[in-house]
This record gives sequence, C-alpha cells and structure tokens, in this order.
Amino acid sequence: MNLLNVAGVSDVRTLTYALVDGPDRDVPDRGDGDSSPTVEAVRRALDRLTGTALVGSGGGEYRTVHDEWSVLFLERLVEREPEPVVARRVGRTVSRVLGLADDPARRARVRRAVGGNAPTVDRIERDPSAWAAETVRAVYGVGRRYPRLAALYGRVRYAWIDLPDACPDDLRGRPPEWVSRMYVDAGDLDGATEALDAWRPADERGAAERQRGYGDVTRRRGEYDAARERYERAEELFAAAGDRPGLAAAVRGRAQAAHFDGDYETAYEAASRAYAIAVDADDPIGMGKALMDAGNALDSLDGTDAVLDHYRVAGDLFRAHDDTHGEANVRTNLAVALRRRGDLDAAERTASRALDGYRAVGDEHREAISLLNLAAVAEQRGAVGEAVARASEARVIAERVGSDVYEAFALSRLGSGAHVGGDLDRAERFLTAALDRLDALDADARCAMVTAMLAEVAVDRGDLSAAERRVELTASLLDDHAGHKRLAETDRIRGRLALARNDPDAATTALRSAVDAAREGGFTQVEAEALSSLGAAAAARGGAEAAADRLTAALDLGRRIEGVTAVVTAADRIADLRTAADYQFGAGAGEALFPPDDPLTVRRSSGGRPRQVIDGDVDDTPGSSEGDRLVSYGTDGRFTLGLAGGRRIHEAFSEPRHRMVVGEESEPFVREGRDAFAKFVTAADDGIRPGDEVLVVDDADAIFGVGRAELSGAEAEELGSGVAVKMRDGNPDDD
Repeated sequence: MNLLNVAGVSDVRTLTYALVDGPDRDVPDRGDGDSSPTVEAVRRALDRLTGTALVGSGGGEYRTVHDEWSVLFLERLVEREPEPVVARRVGRTVSRVLGLADDPARRARVRRAVGGNAPTVDRIERDPSAWAAETVRAVYGVGRRYPRLAALYGRVRYAWIDLPDACPDDLRGRPPEWVSRMYVDAGDLDGATEALDAWRPADERGAAERQRGYGDVTRRRGEYDAARERYERAEELFAAAGDRPGLAAAVRGRAQAAHFDGDYETAYEAASRAYAIAVDADDPIGMGKALMDAGNALDSLDGTDAVLDHYRVAGDLFRAHDDTHGEANVRTNLAVALRRRGDLDAAERTASRALDGYRAVGDEHREAISLLNLAAVAEQRGAVGEAVARASEARVIAERVGSDVYEAFALSRLGSGAHVGGDLDRAERFLTAALDRLDALDADARCAMVTAMLAEVAVDRGDLSAAERRVELTASLLDDHAGHKRLAETDRIRGRLALARNDPDAATTALRSAVDAAREGGFTQVEAEALSSLGAAAAARGGAEAAADRLTAALDLGRRIEGVTAVVTAADRIADLRTAADYQFGAGAGEALFPPDDPLTVRRSSGGRPRQVIDGDVDDTPGSSEGDRLVSYGTDGRFTLGLAGGRRIHEAFSEPRHRMVVGEESEPFVREGRDAFAKFVTAADDGIRPGDEVLVVDDADAIFGVGRAELSGAEAEELGSGVAVKMRDGNPDDD
C-alpha cells in the first residue's frame, strides 16, 4: 500500500483488497510464513489505521497521511530486511495487484468486498492494457525517483515482479533497464551490472539502452575509455532505432566520459550535439542535462559567465518538470562554479541544497561529491577541521558504494586540507594515496591535479628537485586538454619553484602567465594566489611599486573571496612593503607606516590599480572622503605620503630626518597646502634629494604639512628663491 501511494496509484483501499484471495476465507499458509488475510480482517486493519497512518479521502476511501511517510516506511523495510526478502515480498504483493488486469473474477470479488463502488476496478475493466501500462510505469517510477529504494525491486530479470499478460509488449523489456538505472543512481554498480547482464533486449532500442547502461557503470568506475566505447555503440543502435531522446542520452554519456578524462573540448562538442538532438526531439529534460554538461565543460575551459547561464537555464528546465535529481546535479555544478568565483556563501547554500536533493533520492555517489564541494568551501575559508570532516564523510560513502574514483577525490581533498593546515607529511600521504588510485584508473587529468598539489608540497618542503619533477609530470599529463584553470595552476607552481630557486625573472614570467590564464578563465582563487607570488617576485627584483601593487591586489582579492591561503600569504609577504618603505625612508619606516596589527583599506583606480592605502577599515570606494590617507603609489615606484603617513614618519624619526624647517611667516600658507619657498627655509635635512618625500615643520618641530622636495636640503638652505617643497597635504590643525 505504501509503494502504491508513493507511485501515485489511486484508490489504495480498493487495491488493498486485491491481496485477499477470497471474500470470506483465509488462504492457507504458502510455506513462507505469510498468509493472506480475510476481507474483514483487511477492513478492520484499515479502520484501525484511520487518523494515524491513513486519513479519509471522501467516498469511504483512504490515503496515507503524507507521501513522505510512505517513503520512510519503505526505507525502514529496506534497512531491516535482507534485500532478497524485501524484493520477494514486494514483488509478490505488486504482482497480485497487477494481476487484476488479467482476472475478471478477482476484480468482481474486489468489487463485492468494497460494496460495489470501485472506480479503480471500473478503470481496469474499461482498458486493462492501458491501466497495466500506467501502473507498471508508476510502480517502477518510485525506484527511479528514490534510488535508495532500489532494493525493493531486486537486481535481476523482472525484479521479482510478474507483469500481467495485459501489459503492452513494448514494456515487457523495460524493467531490467529501469532496475539497472536505479542501481547506477544508487551507486550500487555491481547490482547494476547484474541487472544489465540478465537483460535480454528484444529490439535495437533495448540493446542501445543496455549499452548505455554499461557505459554509465564503467564511467562511474572511472574506466573512461571503456565507457566511451559503450556510448559510441549505444549511439549507433539508437540511431538505427530512430530513438532521438536515447541518442541524445548516449551522446551526453560520451561527453561526461570525456569530461572526467580531462578532454574538455570533446566534452563540450558532444554536449552541444546532445542539446541539438534533444531540441529536435522536443525533450526538455534531455535539453537540461545537455546544457549542464556543456556548462561543466565550459567551466573547465574558461569559467566565463556563460557557464552560469547554462546552469540556470538547465535548472529552470528541471524545476519545470519536477526532476529533483536533475536539479540537484545542476546545483552541484553551480556550487563549484560559484566557489571558483569566490562567492562562498552562495556556493555553500547551493551545495547544501544539492546534498539535500541527493539524500532525498538516495544517490550516494553524488552525495559524496556534494560533501566534497562543502569541504572545498570550508578549506577556502580556512576552516580546515570542517573541511576534513566533510571529506572524511565523503570517503566513507565512496568506500561503501565501491567507487575508487570518488574515494580518490576524497583523499585528495584530505591531502589539500592537511596542506593548508601545515601538516606536510599527512598531506603527502593522502595525496600519494589518491594519485595511486587515479593512476590505476588511467585518469590522466585527475592525476595531473593531484601531482600539481604534490609539487606544491615539495616546494614547501624545500625539495626543489622533486617539485620540478612533479611540475613537469603535471604538464605532460595535461597534454592538450588543459583548461585555463589547470594552466594557471601549473604556471603558478612553476613561479613558486623559480622563486624558491632565487630566480625572480623566471618566476615573474611564469606567474604573469598564471594571472593572465586565471583572469581569462574567471578563476579568482588561483588569480589571488598567483598575484601574491608575483608580488614576492617583484620584491625580489627590487620593484617596490610593483610589489605593493600586486601584494595589495592579492590581499584585496583574497579577502573578497574569503581565500584564506591567498590572504595569509599576501599578508605575510606584505612585509616586503615594509622593507621597501625602510629602503625609501630608513630603517623603521615600514613598521611605522604599516603596523602589523592596524587595519588598512586600499582604494583603486577605475582600472582596478591600487592607488591609496587608508588608515583603518573604511569605505574603499575611489574618491571616498572616509579615513586618512597614509600613502599613495607613485608612478615612479615610490610611496608618496599623505598627512597621516607623514605623522607616522614624524613619530618614527627624530629631527632633522626628512624635514625642512620654515619660518612662522610661511605657516598659514603651508598649512593651507600652498608651496613652501626656499627663502623661508631656515634648516633642512642634508640627506634630502629632489623628489624625496619630506615633512615641512617649524622650529618647534610642529608639522605644517607634507610634500615633494623640489630642491635638495642644502639647496633649500642656500638659495633665496624658488619652490623648496611642492606641498601635497597641509595640516590645518595646530599640532
């Protein structure tokens, strides 16, 4: 009764009486411990359930309180009983209900048992074949909507359910196909293989579906070459049978196999072809799936906004047709795209909703993937403990369903988390274990991903020879299938390796390539990390302005996307800015201008270039009046002081350092920001050179303002005319 309710088969109370062999007698025990009750016993049982598991639905009929209750009941049945027992019990019950289509005498007995008013019996008698077809599809549809209930159906042949003679011929070969699909979605690949092996298709269409089923199984196992061969054979058979929706599905399968194998161009081409076929066949679900696959390929290639557009349209199609599983798939992929773009809140919400969807339908394979998505979000935020917990949960699921490829993904995520947490030994162990599994599956693109991680671990260890070998192996594994993200990652690690070898020129070349590839593909996290290393390379080459520009950009970008690795690295390397300030103003200037614990705000030009550093955490909009300017980045590669920065230099260095002293007659003009003239200079730091940043003070060392020296200190004292200091900021307050 619960199964029929979930299937949406109407008049459950009437159909319950179909399980009774006679109106007034018990049927002897059949030897399996079960016997059919009397009609009166059925009636009493239904009455006892009224108001609890059942409610009246009008006309004396009953329905369950909620479909979810029926699903929960069936789940408990699967959990408590061995699979063969459950399958036989459900199969026997469903077979007896379906048998009404073949047996007028039994229909008459059911009619008498319910008092003559039996709409379902009327429907069966009007067209037994149509009712049988509708009910068979509905009953098997439960297992396809809720793969975790696949055990109700068994693994082989007709899954213990005997189809009635009235069932149309075109449905007789479908149950093995449906059951295999249930087991694929549930992650039980052995069960799917058994169902496929037992299937004997009667026509080309069935043979095509069988080949596609084998393709799905081998793809889930990571055997991508074998999967492509199965899908190509399925395409030939679907085309011969004239089945356009089936052809689109087989082409999509080939696209997915190519994508997992790292051949993103082929994946995109196949997905686009599948979409065109689905449009021609007026198959909206097929269209949604093809759009999703095309979006996946695009995201691996360049990550543009077209990816999000593909996902959104696909999601709309799935929602419009109430496809929970398809919608969860879209959300999984959308979460990855959002995370790569730095929108972690949206990525987490989307991945969580995908996880709920997979748990609702019982797809454990993809449940593991959703958990890994959530682990990646946590890791990007620096929540290593949460990331490890999510990845560990995904690993347990992967081991339970026997998926080597997803277990490898979980191990790689555990390794990445350990790396972020600073445990290099643990990171190397997990990553090596992941690489071994992926190598056994010949998954070159995935091997490249893990090898790149191992190369970075080797750089952090200082084992530069091992790092170089890993980087070159990564490049060879990617071959011609590297998208922008993989190219950016590989060049970023090359740059880090060159930096570790004290070769800033080679590092700059590789890191610029990494930044360009990441920007072109929209991979924000990679861009932030590459910018951080590029800033370090600029500092190593003595380029203070370039170092400031890139490190600040990395810090800002990392904060925006909550990219902890980029933020921490850039913040650590921002010390190079302090070194540059020390070089320009003298030892201690960097610490004075940029205290480690003080918040800073960076404002940018319209083109995105950092222009100013402001004291405090304030509005970063260009032109905003909030906050006090410490420094600007000059076009000559040097800092230019704001009044707030001048005050910090004033406190850090005693007179006469960085000072020009003017008489009291200049005070009102200089405080207003007018230039300081040489004829009013009474003293100056001999170390000042034209172009230096200077403080204009009075004899008591009170600051009047800051500006750029037009004369050297000696010239300003000796000359009686000309501008000594081009003022930038005056100090209207009386310090």
